Amino acid sequence: ASEYTQAKNTTTEDSNDFIVALTPAALIAHQGERIKLTYDGVITSLKMDTADDDAHTTLNTVDLDFSNNPNVADDKARLTDDVNLYDVKLDIEKTDMQTRKLLGARFDVTVGGTKIKFIKSANGDQYTAVKAGSAQDANSVDSISVGYDDNGTVKPVTINGLAADNSGATVYTFTETQAPEGYILGANPVTFTVTLTPKDANSDGTVDGVDAAVNAGTFGNFVVNGTSNTNAPVSGHEFNVGQVTVKNTKNISDLPQTGGTISKAIGAALATGAFATLLIVGVKLRRKQMSDENGSTSSMA
Repeated sequence: ASEYTQAKNTTTEDSNDFIVALTPAALIAHQGERIKLTYDGVITSLKMDTADDDAHTTLNTVDLDFSNNPNVADDKARLTDDVNLYDVKLDIEKTDMQTRKLLGARFDVTVGGTKIKFIKSANGDQYTAVKAGSAQDANSVDSISVGYDDNGTVKPVTINGLAADNSGATVYTFTETQAPEGYILGANPVTFTVTLTPKDANSDGTVDGVDAAVNAGTFGNFVVNGTSNTNAPVSGHEFNVGQVTVKNTKNISDLPQTGGTISKAIGAALATGAFATLLIVGVKLRRKQMSDENGSTSSMA
């Protein structure tokens, strides 16, 4: 760090531009040497392609202007490098218990309790995750409508931009907030997690695969894991980890038994017991009243 300085470049329109300047001593010490500049960045959004709203970009382009002249603007050469940033896409659909595809279900998606927002494609078949506070945030939606109508055929929706360039496992929690019309949401809605873990088989810092794990917990009978681990990107560094099918029911008995159901059963038993006690007391009182009418002096405990 003693051999260079780094500062934001305020002379350009791009707010991401910055300047790295070698000190005079460093220039003398490293004459004729090749210099490699490496930086770490944070993805702020996966931009939807304006020409094709079903596509999104995962390409980070870097333009490097360099010169031995302090006045780089007048005397410079340029190098350009493109870096593919990995991200994951996942298909999700809603069906009834007989696997008939349904429309109308909605899910919230969170990471560590923070809700993820999405840009929705024009026909509703694609959702692309956006960074909170980014320019795209203003046009985003905060839930996913599972299933879209393709000329009378119900098809799954695709979620893009998951785990974008994360260095470790990312756990997404999907919680059903609206069931299709006529189906039961339940007081304890279907919730499941999807864990996406990047793999670097060559240990060279390049993501070459993604492990996907789906955990439905008590709703195992309602979530079908069609997910598979993948070691090859479908385009650029976008990995497709398969499909998740979430079932809905119209029969409340299909739902997993919860503590709330048990509590109601116990409460009903207690109420029945109390009513029986009142009946016994009523009989005792009636008998005492009849004894008094007959002139008996006996009393009942």
